[in-house]
Parts: sequence; C-alpha cells; structure tokens
Amino acid sequence: VRCTGPGGEMVEFPTRIDGVVFSGAGARLLPVGLDLGDGMVLASSTWELLANEPDGERGRRLTFSTPNDAPGEIHVLGAPVTAVGLARSSGPLDQGADTVLVLEPTTATCWVRLGGPIAHAYSEAQDRSIGGSR
Repeated sequence: VRCTGPGGEMVEFPTRIDGVVFSGAGARLLPVGLDLGDGMVLASSTWELLANEPDGERGRRLTFSTPNDAPGEIHVLGAPVTAVGLARSSGPLDQGADTVLVLEPTTATCWVRLGGPIAHAYSEAQDRSIGGSR
C-alpha cells in the first residue's frame, strides 16, 4: 500500500509481510498516521482498527479486526508494545518507541497494549477473563 500520510509524506506498508489479504468484495479502512494520544501514533496497520481505549496509566489498548487468519503488520510510534492478546507474535515484544510488529491472529480480532509494563503472552482463556473478546 502506498499513500500520503497526514503530514503530506509518502507512506508505504507493509514492510515485513508480503501484503494485505482481501477476500471478496468490500473495503477496509487501514489506519495511517493516527494520533492515539499521549505521544503515541499508529503509523500504519494492515488490519482495520476497531477500538482505541485507555489501558492502565498512560497505556492504550488497540483492538484490530483480523479477517482471513492472515498475518498482520502493525507499526506504532511513541511507546513500546507491552502485551498482545488473541494473536501470536513473530518475535519478542519490542520495548522500543518505534515498533513494527508482525502478528498471526488466533480469532477474528486481536489486541495490543502500548505503554505500561511488559507482559508475558496471555492464553485465550486468560484474555477472556480480563475483558478480551472474540
């Protein structure tokens, strides 16, 4: 995908997976340069953002639609990715403030937490007990 970002810059993504998977007719709204507050930015995502909610002190929980069980790429700026739910990460959670994360979904939605302490991977049962959804 190539597009113009909110500041007029050229944005090209994904950088770590082959592309965005579409099946059938329809459209998806892919976020580019989305200000999440508290200095955090969703630079790009190959999945549609469904929710952006506060999560702990200065943290955000982003929920994504994950159609077709295809891997997705999420690029965030301004805070580390500290937890992932309902998806498997291709590598360890990145503690940097400029992170490109590749995820393999396990359900129709998944979530990531930005900011706050690094968490270990949750099981699907644990995720549901803390408010996760399918």
